[in-house]
Amino acid sequence: LKPLALGAPPAPPPSRPTFAMNAAGSSVRQRAMGAIHRNRRSGVLGLVVLAVAAKVAAVFVMPAFPQQNNRRHTALHATKTGLIHAESTNFDSVPLIPVGPTIVTNYVYFDVGGVRVNASWTRTSEHGDVDSTFQVLANGACARLFHRRSSDTEDATWGLNTRRFETRPAGGHTKLVAYVVDNPSGINTDQEAAPRGQLSSVFDPVLKDAKFDAGKLIAEVETHIKGKESLEHWPQFKAYWDKYL
Repeated sequence: LKPLALGAPPAPPPSRPTFAMNAAGSSVRQRAMGAIHRNRRSGVLGLVVLAVAAKVAAVFVMPAFPQQNNRRHTALHATKTGLIHAESTNFDSVPLIPVGPTIVTNYVYFDVGGVRVNASWTRTSEHGDVDSTFQVLANGACARLFHRRSSDTEDATWGLNTRRFETRPAGGHTKLVAYVVDNPSGINTDQEAAPRGQLSSVFDPVLKDAKFDAGKLIAEVETHIKGKESLEHWPQFKAYWDKYL
């Protein structure tokens, strides 16, 4: 028997270009990922640009309300002095109440550089006695003249006049500056403090921010009460103010 003839062993299959394909695939993936990252960056950058543009547009489009408020605020503080309200009645024309006191008050209410000032004068009548006050108030500081005329309705020869002048600093206590009693039937009293700038020490602190002082204040009061009714106690009040300024 002839031995079988074995052919040459088959050639091995050609090796696959593993490295080349891997390298090519990696290159493709890198390009793809780079494009994705670029697209993401472009998208984020686009959103940022849109947000900035929206804010810029809002600045130019929205109305400037705070500026308008500031303009109104400035206008409110532009007026330095001015009359706000006043009341004037002739005290003698008011009929007396049969039972109880008859009280009548006049006043001027005005502004001085943001400080509200009230100058008022009042008459209270009851059973033949008449109490009169004239006072000036400014941010809690006060100066007041009090006058009392006591009489007997059955004895016209008897009468008594009492006068007090008082000051009170803002947040402080009342101080008696002058006390005078005119008593035709007894002993008179005349006690008045020495002038030491009492009114300047009371009113200047509350008027400092308004660039006013006690001297300018009484001049402003005199301007506003000019021509008003029942000012019989104003001269005495003004005399005390000038003395204790």
